Amino acid sequence: SPVIANAFFVEKQTSDAVKQQAEDLLNEFQRRSDNFSYRFIDPELNRTQALKYDVQTYPTIVFEDPENGKIQGIVRFTEQEFVTGILVASDVQQKKVRVLIGHGESSQTDRADTGLDFAIEGMQRDNYRVLPLNLKQVGEVPEDTAVLIIAGPDKDIDDTEFEALSKYVTSGGHILAMYDPGVPDGFNVILATYGLAIGEQPVADAVSNVGGEMLTPMLQKANGQLAGSSISGIGIVDEISVSFFP
Repeated sequence: SPVIANAFFVEKQTSDAVKQQAEDLLNEFQRRSDNFSYRFIDPELNRTQALKYDVQTYPTIVFEDPENGKIQGIVRFTEQEFVTGILVASDVQQKKVRVLIGHGESSQTDRADTGLDFAIEGMQRDNYRVLPLNLKQVGEVPEDTAVLIIAGPDKDIDDTEFEALSKYVTSGGHILAMYDPGVPDGFNVILATYGLAIGEQPVADAVSNVGGEMLTPMLQKANGQLAGSSISGIGIVDEISVSFFP
């Protein structure tokens, strides 16, 4: 459905840099979609429009879906905020990605090599809502979980947690498992139930790697390392041109 962005900027009070940043994003979104348009409104000169959209602080951009009447305002002008505003106004539900915690997993906020913060920021920019999940506290994986991420646990799950994870997977849930060598047995058993075995040794490739690092193999379709879906069982790589294994 079409979305209109109502950009409320007071000409004399808004810095040129802030307005230019907003206008650049508005132009980019309009270029990408025929269903997106925008207009600038000076709330001091057009109080009626400001009251209509309940705009109380400036500058503000209010996204509006004229078909359903929903509006969503933002005061930070980033691509992520734009996407969220558009989806909320369009009544598109955010998918929830949950990250398992409580077993020494990789940090969700640490910017070190072992942290997940960059991956989480990327998911948030794509309008996924990323939430922590402590199974000891909650007892189950919520049904609205699109994907459960298990990243680098070093403490094992107990029987209750194992049952919760098994129930989630058997009910059609999706897990992204990123294990380090020596992962506790319970996490391996979850995958082994579905025919996946995790080796203890790292994979090295002296020829095809990233930056000369043998422990960071790089697989490419171009040299035949990745086969397509013509081979049964590995269709997951069908749309991937290059895969890295850091």
